[in-house]
Formats: sequence, C-alpha cells, structure tokens
Amino acid sequence: MRNLGVMLAIIASMLLSLCACQPVADTELSSAANPATQVVIQGESADEEVIQTIEIDNCDGRSDVTRTEQRTQSIEVTISTEVAAKIGASAEVVSAEVQAAVGAAIGSGAQRSTSIQLSAPPGTRMLFQLLWIGKEQVGIVQNLRGSGIPIAFQSFTPTDVRIKSQQDIGCPGSGSLQPVVTSQPSPTQPAPVQSTPMSALEPLREHYEVTVGEGLFAEGTFSDGMAPYSEQWLWDNDHFDIQRIRQEEYPSGCDVSRYNTDLVWIGGSPGMSIAINGEEVGKYTIAADSHGYIFEWPIRMGDEICAVGFVRSVGFHIILGPDIYYHYDSYCYRGHCN
Repeated sequence: MRNLGVMLAIIASMLLSLCACQPVADTELSSAANPATQVVIQGESADEEVIQTIEIDNCDGRSDVTRTEQRTQSIEVTISTEVAAKIGASAEVVSAEVQAAVGAAIGSGAQRSTSIQLSAPPGTRMLFQLLWIGKEQVGIVQNLRGSGIPIAFQSFTPTDVRIKSQQDIGCPGSGSLQPVVTSQPSPTQPAPVQSTPMSALEPLREHYEVTVGEGLFAEGTFSDGMAPYSEQWLWDNDHFDIQRIRQEEYPSGCDVSRYNTDLVWIGGSPGMSIAINGEEVGKYTIAADSHGYIFEWPIRMGDEICAVGFVRSVGFHIILGPDIYYHYDSYCYRGHCN
C-alpha cells in the first residue's frame, strides 16, 4: 500500500484546488447505479499487504476455541463538511454514495471475500498477526449528484490471507510463559503434579526405534499407544499443554510453533515432507499411519512448521508441547488408532 498511498495523497491535494476536472484515466468505469457518475481508476497494485492483529482469550476454556476471520472489499473515502455541502448532502451520505458507486463499478470484486479459521487451545491467550494480500486501487469519482467536484477513494480487495505470527501471550496470573511438564502418574493412582524441566520428558509406554523416511524421519520411535488414560483423565489432570497442527484447522499445512522443544509427533501420508522456516528437513516415505511417530528435532518458538505435499484424503498431524507423551502413549487406548 506504500506507493498507492502516496499517489492517493497527491490526488487528494490536487482536488483541493479543483472545482471541476477532466482527469486522464488509465481505466474508466460507469456506475450501474447512476450512469452520470463515473469512477476513474488512477492506480492499481495486485499484491498489496495489510496486517491485522487479533487476540483470542481461552484462559478458562476446556476445549479449543475457534474463530473465523473474514474480510471483504473495503472502500475508504474522506469527505470534508465543506465539500459535502457543495455537493448537497451530508458527509456520511456522500461517502456512502461514493462507496456504492465504486463497488458497482468494480463489479464482482466488490463481492470478493476471504476468510481464515483461528484456534486457541484451552488455557491460552493467543495473539495472532494476520497478513491479508489483495488488490488495491486508488482513483476518483466524478459527477456525483451532478457535481463537478471529484472525490478521491482507495479500495482494497483481499484475495488471500495467512497467519504471519502467533503466540500465547499468557493468561492473567500465569507468570512465566515457559512450558513445564508433569511427573508420570500411575495408570490407576495418578501421582501429584510436579513441574519438571522439558528435558526430563519420558515415554509412558515402551518405545521402539523406527525409520520412516529421510532427514527428520530417519530416526523415530513408536509405542502401542495403550497407556490407560482417558480423555476425561487428561482434562481432569491438566494434561492438555500441547499444540496441534492438523489439516482440519490449518489446510495450508503451516503453523507457527508456540514451544521450544526437541520432540515432535508427526503422522501423515507417503511423499509428505516437513519444512521448518521454508527449509525441508525430512520426507515421509512409508504408508500412512494414524498413530504416527515421535521424532527428536530442535524446534523453537516462532519457527514456521509446514506439512508439504500431504494427501488431502489422509490429512496430517504435527503435535508439540510438554504433554506430548500423555497424548501419544494413550492415543490408541482412547480409540484413535485404526
């Protein structure tokens, strides 16, 4: 929006000294609502970016909170009281009529909208930065209400959106944002919760070594997934300190890590690769497995993690966080394995 913003400022300053004009236009479109009104496009850019910040508070939740953000075409107009009086209507009415004229002139683009689904796990307050990409146009509207006063406008039509960054900024009274893990409970008599370093994470079931591909996938482990912890037990004992990246929430395959960790749980389809910050770090080569495998790989908070080339009908999952083994080693017990 930088160059077009400068152009819009120049157009606006020129209009202050004009009572009537015949501008030279790159594109001229007639408004369907009023044939006497003309919309003149002075400049256009197809790949402008707009950043939006959104916060989702799920500090007291017991399940993920999802929210859909949608953006449609926006048309910005600035009308002074003096200019509105010369046109013969209030500034609000003139602004609305300019927006209607521009929307009608641009046609189907005015109906274009783009959306994205955001998710905040329980016990988090997530801060998202969205990057909206789209087409920007600046120009003037002529002959509105038969007036010779040209009116400047700026429009933005989104064509794509992605998450630029996201992080858990912490709930009130939560203190440090450093992740902690809990000591291993007995399946029948859960032990008191104790904080332990991330490096002290231990499997809850016996694990076996496996190779399921190249790079990151060359050295992994798996278990039978039968640790006897139910979904309710995990909730009741606060073992949902994980981040889930799945096709359902992230159809692009990408998300940003909210943890510093050396462990990642991945399941997917043959041919799928994993990229971290745009660099491929491993390729999955065996048959799809709903349970997946645990891998050691350094991942830092803020790293972008992407599943690339996964089969849509199979999907994928990438799971991070201190409670990774509570979920991995009880996955089949909770009825999620084929």
